[in-house]
Amino acid sequence: MKFGELQNADFTSLHFFVLAAQAGSLSRGALSAGVSQPTFSRHVLKLEREMHARLFERVGRGVTLTAAGRRLYEAVLPGFEQLLNGRRLAMAEVEDAGLRQVTMGLPPSIANILGPRLLSTVRTTLPTLRMHVVEGFHRALVDSLHRGHLDFALLYTMIPIAGLHADPLMDEELCLVMTPARARNKKSVSFSQLGDFPLSLPSRPHGLRELLEDQAAVHRVRLDVRHEFDTSLTLTKQMPMTDLACTVLPFSGVHDEVETGRLAALPIRKPDLSRRLVIAYANNRSMTTGLWQFLRMLRTQCEALVADGVWKGARIVMPGA
Repeated sequence: MKFGELQNADFTSLHFFVLAAQAGSLSRGALSAGVSQPTFSRHVLKLEREMHARLFERVGRGVTLTAAGRRLYEAVLPGFEQLLNGRRLAMAEVEDAGLRQVTMGLPPSIANILGPRLLSTVRTTLPTLRMHVVEGFHRALVDSLHRGHLDFALLYTMIPIAGLHADPLMDEELCLVMTPARARNKKSVSFSQLGDFPLSLPSRPHGLRELLEDQAAVHRVRLDVRHEFDTSLTLTKQMPMTDLACTVLPFSGVHDEVETGRLAALPIRKPDLSRRLVIAYANNRSMTTGLWQFLRMLRTQCEALVADGVWKGARIVMPGA
């Protein structure tokens, strides 16, 4: 591959190449970029012509990097996120008088573990900042981002969402949640054992439900779903607390209950199951210097919670990973 010709590649084509490589699909890459698939594909083909090399192989419904594509990806990725960040900052308002208010969206499962520490840090470091925290489930938060009602939101997702930019924050392992008496001092549970427990889960197309059912089909496990709750984390947790059923959640969703001995959370193994938490904001959102600095502070607080062992079962993921 003639990497010396990389200087002739335009920013958009390289951006779309990275998005396609990370998504494993041209269609999902196009969704992440907020453009049509034909437009997205034209830029990828243009880059292949400029590089005189084929960068992707089609595999089923997705794509995978060729050897040449892998070398290009590894060559451009280290500085690419920095370039994107610099571009966003350069497009921010010239007169950034300082951050006055932030409106952020949080899933109910992480509000308890992250909210108090974040608010305490803001009070100390940014005493004049007014924070508006909106707690909601995935679809409601995505809709609010699209409508411009939120500056950003933390979302669980593994695939691009049309019109939104998503920076990876962490991977959270999933746990089978039950009463301590039912757990009987177990340290973990294998996926094959999930069929032995009555479950309370969200309905499809919730991402957690789809992940569990997809894995159940692969491993030939029949899930015993007794109850479905889509909009109430409180009811979901009441099922294991009253021993009516177990549920599956990341540790952050039951942090307080586990710490006080009301619930037990057993990591699911063989295979290890996790969900990715991302920082999402609208593609057309003006990223001011103040908001960008706030997001860096948010990431720092999450890293500290993981490092201190408070946010158990979480692994920090750097942008571009």
